[in-house]
Amino acid sequence: MCNTAKLTKNGVGLAAEADRVMLETLLAGPVEARLRCNGGNFTLGIPELALTVSGTDLAALFSELAAKREERLRQFSDEGVMHWLQPQGCVAPASNFQRSLKPFFIKTAVVIVLCVGVAVLIGQGIKAVNKDLVTKITAVSSWSPEKVETERQRIKGFSDKLGPVAREFMHMFREGEPATPTTAVDSGK
Repeated sequence: MCNTAKLTKNGVGLAAEADRVMLETLLAGPVEARLRCNGGNFTLGIPELALTVSGTDLAALFSELAAKREERLRQFSDEGVMHWLQPQGCVAPASNFQRSLKPFFIKTAVVIVLCVGVAVLIGQGIKAVNKDLVTKITAVSSWSPEKVETERQRIKGFSDKLGPVAREFMHMFREGEPATPTTAVDSGK
């Protein structure tokens, strides 16, 4: 029987009954102790209840430990903290550490899915730009010489207007040279 009821404002009677049932279950159950032997001296203990006894007579030690165990369990029942104990055969609830990892793994999975989605979108975008670039390069190679010259003149006019600005930025990034403002020359266009 795994009864781990907790005290509640309206269920004090139920919790006390659950503690009594758990006490009876634990007292009727087997006494499991850990034995440590050092030469002729024995130490018996129940770590869950923080109980230890030491001596040379193993049978007397076991009787003493069983009596201390019953006393400690009755003390826990009187104090109303039996729900802290797990009877034999009950599975302890998952630790807080295990529960705290669940949101971490969920968030990690979401981030991985988002990263994969972004990578797919970027890949599709690059693929589309590549197709578009190939199409435009193919179109440029089929231009007539007059259209090529017209585009060359348009680009030259643009670079003449953009040149002073580019030179200003180049001065800003050169080490050891103060930035000297240049004035844009109006080409009259």
